[in-house]
Amino acid sequence: MTNQYGRYLFKKLIELEDESQLRMIMEKLTFSCGYIFHASIDRYGSYSIKKLIKVLEKSPLVTEVVKALCNKFWELMVNLTGQYVILECLDVVDSQKNDLLYIEAIDKCLKLATHERGCVSLNSFISRIKGPRRDQLLNLICDHVVYLAQDPAGNFVVQCVLGLQNPAIIDKICSKLKGYYAKLSMQKGGSHVVEKCLRSSGMDHVVHEFLQSNQLFQVAKDRYGNYVLQTALRETKKRGSPVYESLVVKLQQHLNSLQHGYGRNILPLMTAAVQFNKA
Repeated sequence: MTNQYGRYLFKKLIELEDESQLRMIMEKLTFSCGYIFHASIDRYGSYSIKKLIKVLEKSPLVTEVVKALCNKFWELMVNLTGQYVILECLDVVDSQKNDLLYIEAIDKCLKLATHERGCVSLNSFISRIKGPRRDQLLNLICDHVVYLAQDPAGNFVVQCVLGLQNPAIIDKICSKLKGYYAKLSMQKGGSHVVEKCLRSSGMDHVVHEFLQSNQLFQVAKDRYGNYVLQTALRETKKRGSPVYESLVVKLQQHLNSLQHGYGRNILPLMTAAVQFNKA
């Protein structure tokens, strides 16, 4: 299985789809939970396990593979090669048989979300999970969104969930983040989350908070915050929202100070409205 050339023999063997032979192979592989795991993180072995999953797709024996993957779920999800074996299972096997993997993902969600490599594999998992467990996973992320949005890895997971374009989930995330938009806007990762909120159906949550905030000028002058306000001005103007002019009016109070530093970046987006107001 893990040999550069031997894997081809293994492939030929399982492609015969002889039930008794497949059962014997699975007995050997599941004798120790380590066999499938070590093959899954091996360059050539992972190819063998993915092929095995495809062959066993409709067989009850595939459950044994799923169980073995569940036993080392965390280790596989943070492994560059191993994560693709998990994803292969999600792509090929039906959601009922994958339920054990779904449960593991929910259990280890926050740990994965805040891991440099784990957040990437979790995002791939999120795009594949199906059924009621999907709602469980998304709601868990929503419940911890304030923490995740401020985490160097976790913010990518929040962006991924916002990108699913699920109105109910977007509304829940944007509601949970109320009171944090100015703070997030001035963080490297958090600013991308706020921009994603502004481009979503939850835009009004962000803009209304900016209009009530006494930190708007601070955000405009910030190295990350100025990009957030550029997005806020573009999105509100593009959608013909009345809050576009309200934002401009509030920023006008600091017009002279915005001529310098990062604040200069938002001036072109205000110019037309400022000239109109003067007229």
